[in-house]
Amino acid sequence: FREFMLLLQVIRIIKAEKPDILNNFTLKPIIYGSIAALFAKVPRIINTFLGMGTIFISNNVLIKLLKVFICLLLRISYHCKNMLFIVQNNDDKKLLIELKIAKENDIVVQCSVGVKTEEFPKLQEPKGKIIFALVARMIVDKGINEFIIASKLLKEKGIEAEFWLVGEPDKQNRTSLSLDKLQYYHQQGYVRYLGFQTNIKKIWQQAHVAVLPSYREGLSHALLEAGAYGRAIITTDAPGGRELIKDKNNGLLVKVKDHKSLANAMELLVVDNSLRKKLGNQIRQDIAGLYDTAIIQNKIISFYKV
Repeated sequence: FREFMLLLQVIRIIKAEKPDILNNFTLKPIIYGSIAALFAKVPRIINTFLGMGTIFISNNVLIKLLKVFICLLLRISYHCKNMLFIVQNNDDKKLLIELKIAKENDIVVQCSVGVKTEEFPKLQEPKGKIIFALVARMIVDKGINEFIIASKLLKEKGIEAEFWLVGEPDKQNRTSLSLDKLQYYHQQGYVRYLGFQTNIKKIWQQAHVAVLPSYREGLSHALLEAGAYGRAIITTDAPGGRELIKDKNNGLLVKVKDHKSLANAMELLVVDNSLRKKLGNQIRQDIAGLYDTAIIQNKIISFYKV
């Protein structure tokens, strides 16, 4: 009932505002905004997926049923309106086509949230033992468990390195790790749990490598920031990860849900200083050339002018 009342409120607001273009960001606003636009007679709709989320990767029966319902709503809206879909990577584009939500000509692969590279100066590598930092919400889909297990393996192997978890649990996400569990792993010494941090630059002034063993991403803003600072990146060969990283060119790709693959990649960047620095320099150049906000803003504005 609460969600239904929210939808009515969205319809009322859009009817009152009478926009020429309605740009919906992320899944829930895409669903509600697309439905509201049908009633409010909005001429053009742009739906921006920042990632496909748990609904599109979960094997849970109820969530699968919800996915079927969501896809049906999006198909109906698409066929009734002038609609453009923006996704962050080619895997998500392929998924929308396979689900018959939209046709290829109405789907654009475009990073929607870049970084102002002038605000991210190249950071010198800190001295001391190598520090790996995972900056994300503390949910299973981000690969938190794999990071913890890989860290434990390397600690037991005698690798001189530190492994930081930066971020907080997400109480609204059923796959979130609890604060008690994160503090337990911290006390065991496998990882150092720093919780939510407001000064991310300070993290990258101390850490050497950004790690995100995510199961699926749109395009990680945390990795874009780390790479802009010149930090080497390890992420998964999964949607979003392989969009940003080319293995051994500007970062390392590891297998999804594979703590051994992750541990091997982290060990490599501990022992190979030249590779770590090379990857950090290259990803910084790539982000400046492809993901600067000025470049992205111009492309997004061009979609509004159609």
